[in-house]
Formats: sequence, C-alpha cells, structure tokens
Amino acid sequence: MIRFTWVTDIAITKANAYRIMRAGRARWKIENETFNTLKNQGYHLEHNYGLGKQYLSMVFVKIMLLAFLVDQAQQLCCALFQAVLKKTGSKKAL
Repeated sequence: MIRFTWVTDIAITKANAYRIMRAGRARWKIENETFNTLKNQGYHLEHNYGLGKQYLSMVFVKIMLLAFLVDQAQQLCCALFQAVLKKTGSKKAL
C-alpha cells in the first residue's frame, strides 16, 4: 500500500482528492524541470549562489532567473528563437 502525506489548508474529500493530487504532481514536475534546466542547461545555477551574507550572490540568482524568464517567453513567442533552438537541438548549444 502506498501512503502519501499532504500539507494543505484545503479540506480533502473523496470528491476533490484526485484533482488536488494532480495539481500537486503538476507543480512538482514544473519545479523539478525548472531547477533541472537552471542547473544543467547552461544557466549554471549552483547551490552556493544563495548562501552567505553577500548580496552579490542573490543578485546573480535574480539576473539568472530573469534571463530564464526571457528565454521562456522567447521560446513561446519568437519564431526566430524557435527555429534556432530546433536547429541546435538544445538551449545549452545556444
């Protein structure tokens, strides 16, 4: 038997349990894919960017996240970006 634990303020019932489960798994998938992209596909997000008392490391993280946002918008809206991405095969190759 598989047992899951949920942390939520939503009352879980038999009627809404499946929808809540699907939403939670979708969010988990999005978060995992985003962090995987930021760590392994050219953005070089490393664990130490958020550590320490230096402000510069957090500035780097914010700039990197803005670059990621721009890339995502271009991937969705820019035909030229989509064509180049298709030709190169990966964002890392860009």
